[in-house]
Amino acid sequence: MTAHRGSRPATLVMTAVLVAAAAAVAAPDLLAPHDPLGADPLDALSSPSFDHPLGTDQLGRDVLSRLVHGARRSIGLAVLATGLAVTVGTFVGLVAGMSPRVVDEAVSRLLDVVASFPTLLLALTLIAFVGPGSGSVVVALGSATVPHYARVVRARTQVVRRSEHVAQARTLGLSSTVLVRRHVLPQVLAPVVVLATLGVGGAVLAIAGLSFVGMGVPPPAPEWGSMLAEGRNTLAHAWWISVFPGIALVALVITVSALGQRLQGTSNGPGS
Repeated sequence: MTAHRGSRPATLVMTAVLVAAAAAVAAPDLLAPHDPLGADPLDALSSPSFDHPLGTDQLGRDVLSRLVHGARRSIGLAVLATGLAVTVGTFVGLVAGMSPRVVDEAVSRLLDVVASFPTLLLALTLIAFVGPGSGSVVVALGSATVPHYARVVRARTQVVRRSEHVAQARTLGLSSTVLVRRHVLPQVLAPVVVLATLGVGGAVLAIAGLSFVGMGVPPPAPEWGSMLAEGRNTLAHAWWISVFPGIALVALVITVSALGQRLQGTSNGPGS
């Protein structure tokens, strides 16, 4: 009972963070008090006030408005990159898991090679070839994280394909496509959903890192990583430019990671 009561504040905080993030993604114009790109040089570097609750940056742009609109871009790109990685990774994992040993070994070795590179380094390398931008970030980060999902799907597929009910389905003369769609895919999706939840948090952090070094979303578009970069040289007298995006980034990543761990615990529970 004590542990249950102790978890309530954490659950409330997680819920509040997720609701705020969802609202910012769904309707940023309703939450942002100003135009995120509207500059006012006469009001530059203003500290938090009633008109600008989180202050203004070097160009006089409202930090709160840029933070809200930046949430939509940061989270949206993270979801798209994760979705791309899940889609491709699931397909590759299913192909490897259902194929003969020679094909499985070839795909596995390729996944090992890609996975041997740090995700952020591989994404940076891919972006260096195609150039920075929102689309480039999604494709690069999604491609770099494909092995994470493909390995899980491959391992789970190999277990499921040897199960008794799949063997019985084979005796009915079902094609491989129907067999995968009806009997294999539904059983491999559960761990993928958990991994994808954790992956969104990591993707948000990676996108912020790419934008921080100038290889992500180009300015003046608001994005949390670029906001951190813009305020790093003014921390001594205008700390709010970087601190508030940093708080938002940390809060979201911790919340999404905690949610993923809870889902993981549920899927590994007695009933799983």
